[in-house]
Amino acid sequence: MDRRLIFGLCGLLLAGSACGPTERPIQQSSKKTLPKKPARIEVVVLSAKENDRRKQFSKQVCSSCHVWPEPGVLNRKAWVEVLDMMKPWLGLEPIPDDMPDELHGLFPSEKVIDAVQWMELKEYYLANAPEELPVSHAKFDGEAKLFEAADAKAPFGAFYMTLRVEPKTGVIWAGWGGSAGDHGVFHGDANGKWSKVLDWGGAPAQFRFTEKGILAVMIGGLFPTSEAAGSLVRVEGNKPVPLMKSLRRPADILVGDFDGKEPEDFVLCEFGHLVGGVTWIGHQNEQSDRRSLLD
Repeated sequence: MDRRLIFGLCGLLLAGSACGPTERPIQQSSKKTLPKKPARIEVVVLSAKENDRRKQFSKQVCSSCHVWPEPGVLNRKAWVEVLDMMKPWLGLEPIPDDMPDELHGLFPSEKVIDAVQWMELKEYYLANAPEELPVSHAKFDGEAKLFEAADAKAPFGAFYMTLRVEPKTGVIWAGWGGSAGDHGVFHGDANGKWSKVLDWGGAPAQFRFTEKGILAVMIGGLFPTSEAAGSLVRVEGNKPVPLMKSLRRPADILVGDFDGKEPEDFVLCEFGHLVGGVTWIGHQNEQSDRRSLLD
């Protein structure tokens, strides 16, 4: 059974008051306020034995929810922010107010570790993380002129979700979607001629070309969300026909005969925020049969 998890938006109310005629006016300084320096991150020096002990402890704690992250995947400043976000998941802070009630069961009811263990965990990551991530500079061999840059003169911006070439026709299909909810589909030929924007009801994250038309996976939202706003449509002659709704940020689809019964089956991967999954859409008596592979 599908769950609709719609995150509420928290608003900020700004209140102001004016000075009365008998009140003393506030004198503003003519000096410009200098930006605050970032807080200094304290890094402790750990012995090899202590560092290894904390490493094993971090694997025990962090791997209980997800794959253990190496300290080197983030710099120290980023680790400070990420570790603070982990506190509710360890029972060290209350569940965030904007968390839907349906997801409260994902959080522990009691502390997973105590304050001393938390400090040891935090010190381990800060001690082993780099201050800044290394930047690798790729070398380009200018003599190997196998490719030549050409302006595609695309009518869409950088927020395109996917770009695919239709094998039989060579037509370029682009799914476009911005952070403001704008979306569209464009198709173009090898000569750089693009179509007008097409509205298929969302921003496609993937195209699959089949004998029955184009399958378009509508992601439903550019940024992570648990809202079930995604869908799957089949397009014939630029006319989209909905096949499945209420998907949580679907990103890709596999098409094939997975159950040995014709017609074709669909397997979709959904990447929501805290809720996602893998969905198999089979067929029985020409009716869609949806099953979650995670049930």
